[in-house]
Amino acid sequence: MDFVQHQLHDLGTLSLPEYSLGFPLLYNGSLRENRALKKSFSDFIAARTGRRRPLTPEYFRNYFTNTDFNTQYIFSYGRGLYEHLVVDSSHILPATIVFEAKDKLNATKVNPAYPYLTVLTANKPLRVFPYIKKYPHIYDHDNARNIFALGQDDAGRIWAGNYQSQLSIINPAKPEQPVVALKKQPYPFMNASLNHNGKMYFVGEYINGGLLQYDQQGNMRKLHPALSTTGYYLYLAPRNGNLYFASAAPGYPVFYCAAGELQKAFIHWKRLDSTVGINPPLGIRSITEDTLGRLWMGHPYKGFAVYDPAVQKGATYHTSNDETPIGFVSSLTDKKGTVWMGSDDHGLWYYNDYNKPATPQNIHQVSHPLLNTVKRITAMAIYKNWLVLGCYNRICLLNLDSFYQKKKTVLRYLNPQETAFTSFTEQNTMLVSKTDGSLWFSTSDMLYQWDISTWLQLPQYKVSLSGFLAHDSTRIALNPSKALQLNAGLSSFDLLFEYLSPDGLPRYTRTAMVRQGDRPVYSEPGMQSRFSYQNLNSGTYTFYAEVFEQDGSTSTYRYRFSIHQYIWQQSWFWVIISFLFLAPFLLWLNALRKKALQAKEISHLNVVSLSSQFRPHFILNALNAIGADLKDKPGAESLISRLGESINLIFNYTLQKKVYHPLKNEWTLVENVIQIHRIIYLPDLEVTYINKELLETYKAFDLPLGILEINVENALLHGLRNKQAPPYNLLLEINADANNLYFTITDNGIGMQRSMAISSYKKHGSGTRNINSILEILNRFNRDKIEIHYESDAAVGGTTVRIRIPLKYQYKY
Repeated sequence: MDFVQHQLHDLGTLSLPEYSLGFPLLYNGSLRENRALKKSFSDFIAARTGRRRPLTPEYFRNYFTNTDFNTQYIFSYGRGLYEHLVVDSSHILPATIVFEAKDKLNATKVNPAYPYLTVLTANKPLRVFPYIKKYPHIYDHDNARNIFALGQDDAGRIWAGNYQSQLSIINPAKPEQPVVALKKQPYPFMNASLNHNGKMYFVGEYINGGLLQYDQQGNMRKLHPALSTTGYYLYLAPRNGNLYFASAAPGYPVFYCAAGELQKAFIHWKRLDSTVGINPPLGIRSITEDTLGRLWMGHPYKGFAVYDPAVQKGATYHTSNDETPIGFVSSLTDKKGTVWMGSDDHGLWYYNDYNKPATPQNIHQVSHPLLNTVKRITAMAIYKNWLVLGCYNRICLLNLDSFYQKKKTVLRYLNPQETAFTSFTEQNTMLVSKTDGSLWFSTSDMLYQWDISTWLQLPQYKVSLSGFLAHDSTRIALNPSKALQLNAGLSSFDLLFEYLSPDGLPRYTRTAMVRQGDRPVYSEPGMQSRFSYQNLNSGTYTFYAEVFEQDGSTSTYRYRFSIHQYIWQQSWFWVIISFLFLAPFLLWLNALRKKALQAKEISHLNVVSLSSQFRPHFILNALNAIGADLKDKPGAESLISRLGESINLIFNYTLQKKVYHPLKNEWTLVENVIQIHRIIYLPDLEVTYINKELLETYKAFDLPLGILEINVENALLHGLRNKQAPPYNLLLEINADANNLYFTITDNGIGMQRSMAISSYKKHGSGTRNINSILEILNRFNRDKIEIHYESDAAVGGTTVRIRIPLKYQYKY
């Protein structure tokens, strides 16, 4: 409303600053007093302070701050507590927005798309939401700390007991004085409360605390006989009508009695303990009854127990023994019979298949990022078709209609700016008011009253997310349909996104940076909107952002970008560099390779030459024998047959230019040379075989051509033939281990020293030299070498040849 200059002077006692700050709407355009509005202000102050005073400009300025062109005011209770008001032409319209602010208020703004008030202070802006009311001063007009017990009496009043032995009663129907603080109580309050037959029940700590009963005036008495122990939970089972008290007595039993006995002078308590299968570690923190009357009792992380009153038996499942994946700290049973359980670190679980036993194998987890990552589900309540969950640092709501009808998880949440938590939700301090349907809950430093009905009817906006890449002072917009190309070296940057929504509120979001070929690993959901990445490798990446919308849906955004490689990271660059630096080295290696090939060729020629010398050596010896001794021999036909077989074997390998052949063929040569010498020279020859059966096992094993035959022939020709009289004994022994074959050739001939002095040895003794020369060449190319050892005693006579051939011997040279 506009005022002209001369009208201001007519006010007399009011200066211009006083007028503009104090009474802008208390006079109309003709400077007549607006008595209706003035009375409304006076009545409001009296209602809030309990005192009525004349409404002077000074007094007005002490209580009110005009923040929005004379239509909106902030009323100060003192101690940083304020209430927002809207003023029309004749009276005050309280907006029921009460808030705290430690700094001086400068202005307020109302969001036209969503009902909250933005308060600008000298330090930072605040957002105040009319459907969430806080009670910060319920104890000593100072704090709302450590509310462990929260209950509602029949009059709709909220009883809040804390761990500092304080108990206050909040009456929302009396906004002028809603809190009545009772005198300090004798016991700290535990996480338990109950309203039954007009009485409030709580649990006091200390060894003589136990179950406490309060009347409507706040008078306390202990029940008799008193449970002289503290406890953790109270539960009134709706089906069997019993009251259950989870105690801290030795063994942590659960005491119970019929609820009707609470009104009697003497209570007959019974107990559930290990005698009926209930053996909870560290005590029960939550109890609920399913539709079959079974009691589910849980500890936050130690496990849970199920007791069936029908058979008076129960079972306890411990996490420490891997009998159950969870314990639970909060629980309830909904109208469809589903048992809901809130755990530590493992989210929300449920049981609803009554055709299966009530065991850990038949409970299931509700999978949702906002639940899976929560530290603890501390409390829960049912509001119509919503399961409301206190999720440590947030409040979530599970839509039960979607859960049952569509088998779909629709999860909404109170926006963090709506709650503005400064601490975590307390254990089992959540209830739905029976009078107005509002939902009450507490954190460790605040009591909240949430008009959940109004909140559920608010518009639900989806955000439009815009992503950006920020590097130094550069900011590049991200396009979901086009990959961003980044130069080599731009491997450290920030990714950030901005929400565009009419409500102006942030959203829970989780993100993942995924290199091509990898699987996404998402962050925990949070309010962060800027993410820093340092020293990423070159390659193609996708940045995922999942936004959890206010309506319970999830929007997914994908941004692709590629980090190019430096020139020295390109494969072709190193091919060129390698060629330039390695070309001389490769030429040198090629020269060495040629020399090595030449050396191998020379070795091959040497081996073939030596082997060729061996073959006529055998044939010559055989023909000499025939020419000298075949006449009038009855075994001539057999001798010629064996000689032909041996010549054929040797000839075939000569054509192949091989210096090795299978043991089977080598043994044929050995047998043939023995028979030839037996027919021609040594008819009394006795041959003994040891482990001859190994020949079948190793018949395909390759060994140098003649390595056995030459040594056997030497034993026959030079050792035994030169012996003057029988016996003529030849011993052939075969042995094997994991790595080698062993051959032993022993004769009782004249010995190596004497045979070397005989002219026949000098004439025919080149076979041993040839085989040794062949082995010398072959052994160069094998780490494990063929070994031949000769043993002979000049005095006694006889010779032993020991041959070791590695099973993995190679003939590549």
